[in-house]
Amino acid sequence: MGCVAPNPPKKAKAKLAVDRVPFGNFDDPPVIIPKKDPLQRKREQRDKLIGLRDELLAESMGVIRDAMRFRDIDENLPKEADPNYLRLEDELGELDAERAYRVAKSAWRPNAEAPAALKLAATIAVGILKANAQEKGAAPALNIGKVIINAAAIPQFEEREVTE
Repeated sequence: MGCVAPNPPKKAKAKLAVDRVPFGNFDDPPVIIPKKDPLQRKREQRDKLIGLRDELLAESMGVIRDAMRFRDIDENLPKEADPNYLRLEDELGELDAERAYRVAKSAWRPNAEAPAALKLAATIAVGILKANAQEKGAAPALNIGKVIINAAAIPQFEEREVTE
């Protein structure tokens, strides 16, 4: 068999002074990462949810407000001939007036034919308003029913004197 040559020794590289500094240039100001408050994330999530809740309430109340304009429009007139639509257009702008007119027109329909969005908007608005009232410490709604007791149904006992 043949003879195996030993591995040649590696030459040591000359190290620069910069290579010996573990964190870069010491002339730069240190980067201080502030420690996060453990509850900060929860607060940020809560603030985000409150913002979403307020936005949803505003949208729902807007739909309800548009539906309540049903009394201002004539359901039998076409939109272009209705003077109240023109007033809405001046007041809200073309796009928002079109939306408000559609919602107000649908409010003229019976409940069975009305869009589900009207009921949904009302339900959402009422739910958020109740939750806000409860959150602010209003008296909780009591879950009690009315009970009527007939006076004739209460048994009458005779009175007796007791002596010792």
